[in-house]
Amino acid sequence: MKKRRYLVLQLLLAATLILVVGCGKKVLEPKKLNNYMARDNDKLNQASQSFRNAALRTLATGKPGMAEVQKQFGSMTSTLQEIQKEWEKYDAPHSSPTAKTFFDEYKSFLGTEKTLL
Repeated sequence: MKKRRYLVLQLLLAATLILVVGCGKKVLEPKKLNNYMARDNDKLNQASQSFRNAALRTLATGKPGMAEVQKQFGSMTSTLQEIQKEWEKYDAPHSSPTAKTFFDEYKSFLGTEKTLL
């Protein structure tokens, strides 16, 4: 009987720790979700603009500038990978079903961006 009680207490303690600590992901508040999405969209925009400008310079001058285009493409790809890795650390807000949908759709958007690259 004591062993059973001890086992039940261990399970309750483990469950409490999981609830308190969580699964290791940071739950975003809806306001932070929006701010993080805007921040990361800005990073993606800057990286894609650098790639676009390098490609347009190469086309406009007629000079082979593929090294710069490839460098900017690599930068754009690594920026997306960093953002995706960062978003794997987050969990959707639990307080708002709309924010959860927004979160899921943004992660889907990042997946689509990866496919496009």
